[in-house]
Amino acid sequence: MKEKSIDMESKEHEEDKLNKDLKTKIKGRVIFPNDLDYDQERKIWNGMIDKKPAIIVKCSGVQDVINAIEHAKSRGIKISVRSGGHGVSGSSIIESGLVIDLSLMKGIWVNPKDKTAIVQSGVTWGEFDREAQVFGLATPGGRISTTGVAGFTLGGGIGWLSRKYGLACDNLLSAQIVTADGQVLNIDKENEKDLFWAIRGGGSGLGVVTSFQFKMHQVGPMVYGGLIIYPAKLLDNVIDLVKKYMERSPQEVSILTVLSTAPPLPFIPKEMQGSKVIMLAGGFMGDPKEGEEILSPIKSIGEQKVDMMGPIPYAVLQSLPDALNPPHINNYWKNHYLKDLKAEPIEIIRKYYYNCPSPITEIHLEYLGGALSKVPDEENAFGHRNANWNINIVSKWKDPKETEINLNWTRRLSEELSPFSVGHYINYNGDSTEDMVKSSYNEIKYKQLVKIKKNYDPYNIFVAKF
Repeated sequence: MKEKSIDMESKEHEEDKLNKDLKTKIKGRVIFPNDLDYDQERKIWNGMIDKKPAIIVKCSGVQDVINAIEHAKSRGIKISVRSGGHGVSGSSIIESGLVIDLSLMKGIWVNPKDKTAIVQSGVTWGEFDREAQVFGLATPGGRISTTGVAGFTLGGGIGWLSRKYGLACDNLLSAQIVTADGQVLNIDKENEKDLFWAIRGGGSGLGVVTSFQFKMHQVGPMVYGGLIIYPAKLLDNVIDLVKKYMERSPQEVSILTVLSTAPPLPFIPKEMQGSKVIMLAGGFMGDPKEGEEILSPIKSIGEQKVDMMGPIPYAVLQSLPDALNPPHINNYWKNHYLKDLKAEPIEIIRKYYYNCPSPITEIHLEYLGGALSKVPDEENAFGHRNANWNINIVSKWKDPKETEINLNWTRRLSEELSPFSVGHYINYNGDSTEDMVKSSYNEIKYKQLVKIKKNYDPYNIFVAKF
């Protein structure tokens, strides 16, 4: 026993020495569990995630990233990477491991002449759009402004512009990545092309991407969009209308059908607050005058509606859902791609919609197609481009005592939709199980991801499910 105690003391002394050494090598900040702000710094957007890392390294640049990787290897602990910390599954934070936090790396360089932009990995979409819109430029991005550019892009990236310009990862021209052996690689379609293929839709776990170069497009500053709110009794009429309308709509049109309970927010009429509603969010990502005419059919159901669609700055449209998605509440999401939105899945969705345990939970029905489906499947790791519908179960609740009932409701709805599912979108799933990850890709792509992972990170230092 005495011998073991001496060994333990020796190990603790060695770890303490390594940790002190790390602090001297990091220009940013190193946070340990005994630091006063540790609990605040380990929080991520999803309040349901409560993991306790051994170390959080807030990197100021690439050299900090390299040093953090070397430290984790010297201590024999795993690494997670956090940029925006918005991933619902909580994979950006790791229990007892080292978190490489990139939130200090905020560089944004927009080149209006060649319509490209270079963005560091700590940037959020709100920050990116703010700078890009100075030049009337944008690339497909997240619909909540606090979403990180990095995680969103690595998982694919479906946004308002995706029907017109494809996914965020389809618009990625190059990236800088630090691999498990500490190498800094600049990757594109010609250099380390297998790794570049993998990070476009393959999610995290292949290294630390420190910057992204995107192709930009002329968008805004004004588009035509916002919200139309219908009462729940018109559910069948609205879904039928949206289905038929979206199948023949131009690629500039992006509409998200949201089944929810109207929240008590200033932009929601008081008579609707607290009642079941259908929100049509999004709009026409082009000239506002043209958009007003093109979107008129989705405003044609009855008189009982609230029309809040009109000319709107693109950057404002991008942040419209922010108020409905505050940080640090409990989130648990499930997702299914469907080939078609037929009567059976609609009936299942209706049943669960009316029996939802939380008034802030939403069910999203999103029509895809357009440019997203025209990119060759072999172009990158992203899967299921032939799916027409993206169904997202966005469960949210505030009281931790209500966790079990909300988890059970979400899982049951997901299970009932499973027979109609053709796969999953990795960014929108609260569980990162191996089976879920596998079903986010076809068999060939999954095997290729496994091969690339073993090549660049043979010891699985960056925790991944493939």
